Amino acid sequence: MAACRPSYFVSRYRFRIEPLTTTDHATGADGRVSSMTRRQGEEEHMSEQDFVGTWRLVLMEARSSDGNVTYPWGEDAGGLIMYSPEGYMSVVLFSAGREHFGTSDILAGSEKHLAVAARTYLSYAGRYEV
Repeated sequence: MAACRPSYFVSRYRFRIEPLTTTDHATGADGRVSSMTRRQGEEEHMSEQDFVGTWRLVLMEARSSDGNVTYPWGEDAGGLIMYSPEGYMSVVLFSAGREHFGTSDILAGSEKHLAVAARTYLSYAGRYEV
């Protein structure tokens, strides 16, 4: 299995996530739940045990070379990332305050609704390797 390389999208932003599932590997000696932060250009050295579980997005920001911080999907962007012990992962990211689609049938949505939905949601899944 090839090691995953961050996509262009992931490498442009800083993400902070915290665990939703609390297992022994996600808690410190004092019993508090740890969080994991990925900074742009920074490599994390973690074991596979450290990844396994479901994590909630806490922060998604972009920083320019001069230090200016922006929140491309809003300060309340949401998301989940899940890592299985078998080496599978899944990510869902969405913009804060997404507009209601307007219909329960995704195929019946207007061009405007489809465009807004596509611009404010991202998901992908695959294998991972630590």
